Amino acid sequence: AFPPVACSAIREMHKLLYRQGLTLELARAAILQLPATYPEAAQDVALMDAFLASSVAGIAR
Repeated sequence: AFPPVACSAIREMHKLLYRQGLTLELARAAILQLPATYPEAAQDVALMDAFLASSVAGIAR
């Protein structure tokens, strides 16, 4: 199970990627700012950013 703070950060990353209407680049930039709000989830944010950076064909929206 994930800690509550990690769940909140993951939920926020989902919103930024899929519900805010942001480009992938803007969503990634916003995601990289999340550790300021959720310091305990910095590792989860870094993992998501690495995943997004490694995507060759983009992500399905």
